[in-house]
Amino acid sequence: MKSVPILILLFVVQLGLINAQQVDLADYFVWQKDRPLKFSDYKIHFSNDTSGYLASYYKDGRLIDTLLPDAFTDTNLLYYGMDDTLALSGIEFNPDYELVGNKLLYNNSPLFYPHRSYMKIRTPDILCHEQIHFNIVEVYARELRRYFIKNEHKGDKMKIYNRICRLENEIDRTNKVFDEDAKVDFIEKGNIKRSDSTWKKKIDAQLTSLSEYERPHGSVVIKK
Repeated sequence: MKSVPILILLFVVQLGLINAQQVDLADYFVWQKDRPLKFSDYKIHFSNDTSGYLASYYKDGRLIDTLLPDAFTDTNLLYYGMDDTLALSGIEFNPDYELVGNKLLYNNSPLFYPHRSYMKIRTPDILCHEQIHFNIVEVYARELRRYFIKNEHKGDKMKIYNRICRLENEIDRTNKVFDEDAKVDFIEKGNIKRSDSTWKKKIDAQLTSLSEYERPHGSVVIKK
């Protein structure tokens, strides 16, 4: 089943779409509990010059391309910016599975795409916030693995499809509530530490409660 991309972000305004052919967007890494996000994972750099360029793309320290505001085209890469957007993380919920005979094979690691990600203001608070977004997706990936392992679907593709759609909606809703809480905290306190601390404890507890389903891939014998 084709995985469905989602972009998790902090304080954003949608501008348009970028031609994915202009940069190498294939590079990604999977969620790992011992591999937190780093500032160097955010590869998009905004241009501050007056030449009209919107953003510059770098890979391994080398300039790949620059984009003009009118360079937006119809592609599968959503692009957000600019003024009130502090960060964007290119995170993909990966609900891949395959039915083979009487078995269901799955591989559900959330993916992070550095070349779809930017951070305009690089502070530990914002990096922590984006890590929580990544962790939220891992929570729902574990929920999907639990669904697969407990054989609640009984190999019914429509049931699986509906469950994946429901989880994707929950991911979107949870991340929006998370960002709204951060926005309120920022307005009231001038920072997002309080809301992020609350959410981090909540999400960490959920990850712990679902630790049995931490392994991202496996197979299940389908019992009708």
